[in-house]
Amino acid sequence: MKIHSIPFVAVTIVCACAASPALGDPLLITGGSLQFPAFGPRSPSPPYGFGLLGEDTRLYGVTFDRFASSERIGSVVRFSRTVSLTSRYFGPFEETLEGVHFSDVELIGLLTLTAEPVVVSSGDRIFEFPFTMTGMVSIFERFGSAEPLLTRALIGQGVGRIGAGEEIEPGVVRIGGAFLDFRPAPLSPTPEPATLVLVAGGLAALWRRRHSRRSTHVGGV
Repeated sequence: MKIHSIPFVAVTIVCACAASPALGDPLLITGGSLQFPAFGPRSPSPPYGFGLLGEDTRLYGVTFDRFASSERIGSVVRFSRTVSLTSRYFGPFEETLEGVHFSDVELIGLLTLTAEPVVVSSGDRIFEFPFTMTGMVSIFERFGSAEPLLTRALIGQGVGRIGAGEEIEPGVVRIGGAFLDFRPAPLSPTPEPATLVLVAGGLAALWRRRHSRRSTHVGGV
């Protein structure tokens, strides 16, 4: 079945956020995870795989975000951030969204994560914190049109964990990274259209970067 493409420019998204079913009714993410290894020689190099799961939905790709490798005892760690997602270059090049399977495609997205702050204490332990997520993803044909096949708003929440280890110097502990697990818990109300506009604007910037790099690559062949 052919899916009609949606023009993916900032002006169109601003107009469509309040009216488009694809953007107005966020898809609930109930499973999957994100990982943010710490900087340092003991940590794996990016990219890092992610999975977002929902009803008849399986979205996969990579992120490049990392986490601080150490924190001072007594410091407040604020995890809230915006994370970019992609499957370009790294795959997988198949995605399933609400029962529709897409082959030979690329995913680009942005997630805004809001989390409770954590106070770091001494001793090996795991610090847990609740988080909520709003975001958007777009699916593009590989080597095809610069317009997405589909753009979808997302929402979800779960529990994050930050691992703290031994003291590496007086008053400073090693951090092993942060890991976020999505869970099918009751959610906050659907985000306001203005919030979706902000997220869409960031996603549009990612798209412009993607299209610019592809045009430069083609021009240099």
